Amino acid sequence: MNLQAANQALKIRALMHQGTQINQARVEAWAATLDPDMPPTEARSLALQWYRNNNGWMEPADLNRLWRALKRERLNLFQMPQPPAEIACDPVAYAEYEAEWRKQIIQGATPGTAALTALAAPKQIGGNHGQ
Repeated sequence: MNLQAANQALKIRALMHQGTQINQARVEAWAATLDPDMPPTEARSLALQWYRNNNGWMEPADLNRLWRALKRERLNLFQMPQPPAEIACDPVAYAEYEAEWRKQIIQGATPGTAALTALAAPKQIGGNHGQ
């Protein structure tokens, strides 16, 4: 459950629609419906973006659509670099490398930073993979 992201988005919504109450139940409901990988800073940014382009009520589905589009855009900007041979030859380690690289890119990391972080992932996630 992403309570911080929900809280950030609801604060923007409350500012845009005076009288909107933010309570724990509403935050928890939004957190349950927001994509779990949406960082709080992205939730805030996407809520602001939504209100720059719309004048109606923002709902969690609106933020999810924007977040999914942003993730696709980020992943389409870069091609994943080839990992070292010891990882590339190990299917489990390669899958872990790719998953971590994609996660880092989605979260806004540069390709180089994402690759460095992803190189450590097979050792952390898979135990003996990549060694």
